[in-house]
Amino acid sequence: MFTKLFNNTDLINKGFKMGKMKMTKQNLIFAVFGLMILASCTKSVPYKEADPNTKGDQLVDKTIVSDKDSVLLLATSMQAASRSSKDALPYSSGENKRVKLEVTEKFLRVIETEPDPRFAANSTNDKLVLQIPIAHVQFQCAKDKFGECTNTEEEAKDIPWNQKNQIRVKFDETVSGQLDILPIMISQTEGENCYDLVSARLINSSITKEAINFQIERTFKTKMNCLKELNQLSDATVTAVFHYSMVRLESVLSKDFKVVSYPRGSEDENSFGFFSSTRTVLDKDNNNSEKSAVQVMNHWNPNREEIVYYLSDEFAKPENKVVKDLTYKTVDNINKGLEIAGVKFRINLQEPAGKVSGDIRNSMIVLVEDPVESNIIGYGPQTEDPLTGEIISARTVMFLGTIKKFIKNTYEEIRMHKSEANAARALVKPQVTLSESLVANLNMKKQSQLMAGPANLEALVAKNVSGKKAAKPIAAPAINKETVSPKALIAKLSRQVNPEMTGTDVVSRLKYQLHAKNCAFEPSTENFSDGISKKLMDSISDQALPWDQLDEKAQAEMIAIILPEIWVPTLIHEMGHNLGLRHNFKASADKENFLTKDELQKNNIDHDIPFSSVMDYGNDLKALPVLGKYDIAALKFGYLRQVEIQDVELNSENDDKKVLQKKMVIITTTLDALMAPYKPKPGALKITEVKPYGYCTDDHLGINADCKQFDLGSSLTEMTQNAIKDYEAAYKTRNLRGGRASMSLMDDPSYAARMMSTFKNLRILMELTERINKTYGADSNLWQTHPYLIDLKQATLLAGTFLVKVLLVPDVTCAVGMKEKPSEITQLINIANISDRALSCFEIDLNPKYVMIGQTGKFLNSKKDPKSTNPYLDQIDVRGIWADKVAAARMLLNRKIGIFSMDAFGHDSFINMPDMKEDIQSILIALMQNNIVASLPFTLADGSVLPLEVHYDLFSDQVIETPLVLAAMDERGTPPAAKKAAADHLGVNANGKTQLQEVILKVIANEMVDTSGEHEQDKAFALKFEVEKFNANFNAQLTKDVHTIVINGTRFAASEANKIAFDAIEDYQASTLLSTLERDKVIEIYVAKEEEKAMPETATEVEKKVWELNKEILKNFLIGVIQEPQFYSRLLNIL
Repeated sequence: MFTKLFNNTDLINKGFKMGKMKMTKQNLIFAVFGLMILASCTKSVPYKEADPNTKGDQLVDKTIVSDKDSVLLLATSMQAASRSSKDALPYSSGENKRVKLEVTEKFLRVIETEPDPRFAANSTNDKLVLQIPIAHVQFQCAKDKFGECTNTEEEAKDIPWNQKNQIRVKFDETVSGQLDILPIMISQTEGENCYDLVSARLINSSITKEAINFQIERTFKTKMNCLKELNQLSDATVTAVFHYSMVRLESVLSKDFKVVSYPRGSEDENSFGFFSSTRTVLDKDNNNSEKSAVQVMNHWNPNREEIVYYLSDEFAKPENKVVKDLTYKTVDNINKGLEIAGVKFRINLQEPAGKVSGDIRNSMIVLVEDPVESNIIGYGPQTEDPLTGEIISARTVMFLGTIKKFIKNTYEEIRMHKSEANAARALVKPQVTLSESLVANLNMKKQSQLMAGPANLEALVAKNVSGKKAAKPIAAPAINKETVSPKALIAKLSRQVNPEMTGTDVVSRLKYQLHAKNCAFEPSTENFSDGISKKLMDSISDQALPWDQLDEKAQAEMIAIILPEIWVPTLIHEMGHNLGLRHNFKASADKENFLTKDELQKNNIDHDIPFSSVMDYGNDLKALPVLGKYDIAALKFGYLRQVEIQDVELNSENDDKKVLQKKMVIITTTLDALMAPYKPKPGALKITEVKPYGYCTDDHLGINADCKQFDLGSSLTEMTQNAIKDYEAAYKTRNLRGGRASMSLMDDPSYAARMMSTFKNLRILMELTERINKTYGADSNLWQTHPYLIDLKQATLLAGTFLVKVLLVPDVTCAVGMKEKPSEITQLINIANISDRALSCFEIDLNPKYVMIGQTGKFLNSKKDPKSTNPYLDQIDVRGIWADKVAAARMLLNRKIGIFSMDAFGHDSFINMPDMKEDIQSILIALMQNNIVASLPFTLADGSVLPLEVHYDLFSDQVIETPLVLAAMDERGTPPAAKKAAADHLGVNANGKTQLQEVILKVIANEMVDTSGEHEQDKAFALKFEVEKFNANFNAQLTKDVHTIVINGTRFAASEANKIAFDAIEDYQASTLLSTLERDKVIEIYVAKEEEKAMPETATEVEKKVWELNKEILKNFLIGVIQEPQFYSRLLNIL
């Protein structure tokens, strides 16, 4: 108390200063006694501090933030966000930066300083990262009019700002000084400006000597032009919490951490995928050269004993006990893998303790219970020092609510899988057949030689290697085939980097940040369980009801059964990212490094797993629940700096090899440096190499044939077969509403983009074939002897054949028979000709004397269920496949596909593949003439599928309705040029309907004439699709070999080079003439000509003209090869 008095009261101090008289002992006693009385009195007059509301909650001692030399690590992130927003990606992270703090009069500035000491003196080289408004304050004892302390605190007004000892920080007014890549905020960075900030408020903050953390809740209003879908007006309002975390570097970085060089494009980066940090250090001469990029590997300090992870508080809820237990199990699996790899540290998982994931001092597993609209099921970002690459913390975010959304699809996949398996075991083949008349008619049409279909292409695929003699290469090999080994060329072409992920432009950087750095895992909605464990299969009954027919209790039981099969592989995948590992999308093809049956059994896994790594995206329930062989090798590489090298003996014929011996070695610098002494001499058959593992990552997607997400197969052929299988199997979930809340016609453009992406992955096979053809030639013996090239050729044939077959899918067609013969199909009728409302042939009520036997095909145009109660015009229940056909035509015939490295190399399309050219050309001509014969899969009443070869209509029912998005542009007054551009992008007419044949014609017109001169021979094919059109009154001087006709005021002229129009004019004239006679009379004349009888003298003028026709024309008319005049009129008009 005495100390407080002496230190805090001016009155006492003054009293002591006034004491000038010489004190006696008695005076001293009285003085001390007086002080004691005064001190006793002060207990009833406490020192009154300023009102906390006046001070403000964010009052900070200036010494905490005024150290200009202290370096902090800054990380920004989005935390919780509105689940209704597709653009909000909760718990995603921004870039990490080294920063310093700078206090000015009005702001606390967060500065990224110039990293190069050569240029640090220029302060304008520093980059503003954040600017936070502040007010400088200091509090003092308020004085009365005599200048004495009143024991009441007040804010000092007369002290200069730079001498005040505290600042009041206005965190909620924080402004970003750099391009912001956090969700929602990124809209402004990209220039879309889709969101207006409505409000911002501080949620919480903490400033200590060690760290600064604050959270701002921002609410945005979505602009009308950016709204794609809106269930209710409130969905346009989006709220998200943004966390800003800064930590003093010295408090989190390890003193014994060693930086690992990880050069861009090196063997290190191409062999084992780790995240990396890159900076540019100008050369000695200040030039920015290839050597200026310094890239280091991101990894934890391998010398640490443990990484402490905390569970988020949501795990403490009783209803989340199952996933909590699964999380502990998964971490145990990871720790076992770390032990196998020889990594020193382990993950120490702690119970929920109120930790905040945005604070970069915390490593956490976060449970998100909301089903977020973005459909992400997991993140695995880490926080690393951008200079050294040391990971200081990491977060794995698991979206439980979203995972539950996909369990429905998984359940249905399992149910259908069991149903198909049971049907296959039944071994009872359907006895359904075509009627004799249909078979006879089909055979006659096939004999006409005017029919075409995919049968020849399918036969080529079935033969595994083509029986045709390879054509000569179109261009001379670009490289001497004798000096390039297939192995080297294949390796080079399998490491193409996609500039969309690796470019330095802002769009590429943003894509990398979201998909690669944040490790955003969005599952495939199209095939979530192709192959699954026996245990899971047995847990679902053979008679299981469809998901929508299960009650809530049964659905909850199924969720509990299926959830673990998804949770564990997803969690271990994301925690692999936390350890620094990048995606490995080639793990599904790395068959040599799959776990063996014994290894699976030791890990209590009861089914084969076709992956060598947990870092792949699997489209089934066969993902690894434990670290794979690639993962173990990668951890050894990253944390022990060890790799396995092996001496191998090569087979000179086919690149096969025999391992002679192997050993583990230490990497002191890089793999390139390690292996330099082992560089083989040209032609050497014994070499030393790093044990190979299949590896590719996000940078390689969309440009390499064997690097794909959600694929299966250890060869290109298997991968292509599975891709085609997935496309077909996904129809029910992709194109049928299936109970979802919204399925809109306004989504046609995004659906079309998905189909283009799907088919582009198949087209890349042809692009790879083209590049190898340019090296070795299409006639090289290697295509028949080298295993990889045999596989590539087969996969390319598969892909091209599939794209052709997409074009040939009919509209939904009903197979009808007579009641007395319920297994004999007598008619094939388009469903719209029976009922324009039905979505299935089996729901149509037929005349009692007929029976519905089966159906085939898919709706070309979208349809709404007549039983639907949804009142909105845009809502549909079946999405038509017209966009699939546009995409298939483009990927089949386009010379360019939008990938620069491929488009710049050559201009081939599938039509230039020697083994496919003739068949594709014949099919396209037959498609134009509506003369297609193909084997179609007919689904019968019992659900079984029966393939039947038939001739069917691909003209009258292949008319694409005007997309609603184009009609909406008219409503909005969109300029015609912009509307046409949108229509061209979709591949349809800007105004009115579009015939499928028009789609084909547009692609051929744009693509067949190659301006490079490389494919001059294709001009002749393009001419077959052309016709000359004149005004009917135009008197053109035409040669005798030109067919001409006037229809509805237009004169059409075609030579034999214009095959389609030439035949159409001839057939139009024949059909017009023959249609004037009774069918019986035409048959009579045909039979007479067949028997070589003379024309009767009683023949009419019309009959005489018919007698003049070739008997093949009569036959083709009778069997339906020559169609009605209206068909040819329409065909000539669209040519």
